[in-house]
Amino acid sequence: MEPFINRKNTEKICCCYCGMLQNIENLLDHQQNCLEKINSTSCFCCGINVNNLETHECRYEEIQPSTFLCFLCVHQIPTEIMANHVTDCLSHLEERFIIKATENINETIKSNTNVFNKIINNCMLSLSNSNKQIAQLSSLVTCKNKEFENHVKSSTEYLTNLINEKNEEIANLKSLVCDMKISKENFPITDNQIIKCDQMDLRLLSNEPFYSDPAYTTDGYFYRIKMYGYEIAEKKMAIYFQLLQSPHDHVLKWPFKRRVIVTLRNNGHEMKKEISFGNYNQGQLENAGYCRYFYQPVHEYNPAIGYTEFINHEHLKNFIVNNMLFINVSIENHI
Repeated sequence: MEPFINRKNTEKICCCYCGMLQNIENLLDHQQNCLEKINSTSCFCCGINVNNLETHECRYEEIQPSTFLCFLCVHQIPTEIMANHVTDCLSHLEERFIIKATENINETIKSNTNVFNKIINNCMLSLSNSNKQIAQLSSLVTCKNKEFENHVKSSTEYLTNLINEKNEEIANLKSLVCDMKISKENFPITDNQIIKCDQMDLRLLSNEPFYSDPAYTTDGYFYRIKMYGYEIAEKKMAIYFQLLQSPHDHVLKWPFKRRVIVTLRNNGHEMKKEISFGNYNQGQLENAGYCRYFYQPVHEYNPAIGYTEFINHEHLKNFIVNNMLFINVSIENHI
């Protein structure tokens, strides 16, 4: 078979057997070598060199191949060491697998350890912050407990003193009540009394004062009501409240701070006014001398205090029945 030569390329030309470019001057030798290689090659089944593979009759069953392809490492291994090679190759493969698996496991453990360490660090930081907060709260609770203990102690002392004072007052009042009950004066003890004024036609024509019978309040103050007619001057009636001196004044609390309500009432008509320590501010009590009306009497009686113009005579006629006037005096709670 004559080789085909491309005359157009004067330097290199492609070999028709192997397809490689060759110099023109070496092409013939190269093609001759290629042809020899083609005519003499090894059978891929039995491994025998033959001149023509197409006409070669392979007797694989009769010929023991010289090498085998290892399915583990994909290398041609001589037949006589193939069994040992497979064992060694499998052992190496197992070792590589174990090493690779160990590396993967170590990498996973390392990664998980890092994550776990981060979690532990975060937990420790959070726990440290919580411990600080707990310490602050504990300190605050300790301070509050001390404040509470001091407050309880102070309140207990205050209440104890107050209870002792009240017990002393109660004892004094009990003694006062007993003294008043056995008193030879035999005055009424009441916080609500009705004063009956008869002969009103004559009383309203006179400027002489009219005094009610003295009485004790339930807590021991001695008092009476004073009334003027004022016919000659203003035609108005005046009503006053007056504290009297008694043998029990030393056990009472001064000044007198209960409300005195004076009421006229009859046939749907009502006239009510209040006389009390609370009607005056501190300046009035100090500057105008009002304290002398409500403090402990130093003489037989204090000055009377009340209303110079309690009611005019024209209006007063609505409350006079059968020439009598009833005045309701009520001593109410402390102000």
